[in-house]
Amino acid sequence: FPVTIAKATENYIRIRCAYSGIITYEQPPQTKSLTRNSGNQTLSVNSSTELLGYNPKRKVLYLQNTGKSIIYFNFGNSISSPENCFSLAPNQSLSYEGDKVNKNLPLIEYLITESLHIFTEGKDKNGESTNPNKASFIEFSEV
Repeated sequence: FPVTIAKATENYIRIRCAYSGIITYEQPPQTKSLTRNSGNQTLSVNSSTELLGYNPKRKVLYLQNTGKSIIYFNFGNSISSPENCFSLAPNQSLSYEGDKVNKNLPLIEYLITESLHIFTEGKDKNGESTNPNKASFIEFSEV
């Protein structure tokens, strides 16, 4: 839009201005409601226990070995022997929060919704029999 300012006879200043910009639409941040489920399970020796069932809305998982023996865990399938399973020593834990994992587990973002199975031989890292055999969990699922 041109603006003309008359200063004196035959003298004037013409100023031309323009405005440009980008109009963007910003959506408010999306918040999700989560529900909490937790428990502490005593494990039978040499027997697979389903600690958590299939849950496609599971977003966060904490698993801790609260016993004195090594526990083995697997997503999706029951455990017949611990050879190809992940393990947690006493007081060790696994945590999954969105895309943050504290253990090097391949493809856990795809496994996290599957059922979680736990297995123990009732032995410590030296192969000595020990009790108790326990695991605790906390999961948060989308409402």
